[in-house]
Amino acid sequence: MTESTRLRRQLGKLILLSLFLLVLALSIFWTFSKQSISDMWEALRGAQPGYYLLALGCYFLSVLVWSVRLQVTCSVLENPPSLRMLYPTLLATIFLNNITPAMRVGGDPFFKAYTLHKKQGISYSHSMAVSIAEHFFDPLVVFSFLFLGFLLGYLGDPALRILFLILLVSSVLGWSLLPKILVRRRTGMGLASRILKRFGKSSAIHKIESFYTKAEEALPDWRAAIKIGALTLILWLTDMLRLCLVVLSVGYQPHLPMLLVTSSLPSIAGLFSIFPGGLVFVEGSLTLAFALFGLPVGVALAATLVERSISLLISSLVGAGCLGYLGLSFKAPR
Repeated sequence: MTESTRLRRQLGKLILLSLFLLVLALSIFWTFSKQSISDMWEALRGAQPGYYLLALGCYFLSVLVWSVRLQVTCSVLENPPSLRMLYPTLLATIFLNNITPAMRVGGDPFFKAYTLHKKQGISYSHSMAVSIAEHFFDPLVVFSFLFLGFLLGYLGDPALRILFLILLVSSVLGWSLLPKILVRRRTGMGLASRILKRFGKSSAIHKIESFYTKAEEALPDWRAAIKIGALTLILWLTDMLRLCLVVLSVGYQPHLPMLLVTSSLPSIAGLFSIFPGGLVFVEGSLTLAFALFGLPVGVALAATLVERSISLLISSLVGAGCLGYLGLSFKAPR
């Protein structure tokens, strides 16, 4: 049995297991809350297609913003890729993330770095460094959205809000200094070298050193960093807009705390799922967040299904087509 055949079989088993768990969860929910399931179907039948189409367009707009951010990050390279190449690359990346179990990293950063190497001739170490660098502000924005959402939704004390803003500004300033400190001090280099020596892979140490060197070269100056930070914020605000349209499509008016939490919590929860596309964890956290901020459980389920039909189903279909369009074959890099 070839390695690719074995991988496909394992992936198929994971997908079947995920579907089984999803059906099991729905069955349990049906047993204890038939009214909520009825409300879900009622909300889906009454969904407004206009808002759905706008949400779908908003999703692909967010991929365009992501492409622009990656292009800005790649501006330090000698042969930066074009937006025309990056857009289908990121759609294919999303498809591979959606079918990758555990942390969803099959597409990003690995496929993205692979594509930059194959299409632009950029070294793997430099491609990986740039691929990781463009996500630098994501954790800061995601956790800020999450905390701010709960703060606005459940904590009305003005003093706590001021304290949160002070902590947020301090975090931004500290976070901006972190990459230079970690990269220039070669943080983790010693531990990685000991692990490689332990497993008889001392020859790979120079590749890690090369990665740090390329990462230091890829660190943007303050002007590029401001652009990347602004585009990251726009990217997540676009996600918030999509969720706003999703909630409107099922007949409810969203509010800011709900949108802040629903745009951030599933992104964190999905990282802990062992199933492709963050299945179960993303749906569960998204439904929970909708319900916590005022949607009836049945309507929250409907909104979750509408959202996942875009971010999981349609994005995967389009991404699979883009993967074929790019015409890349998967061979282990030498």
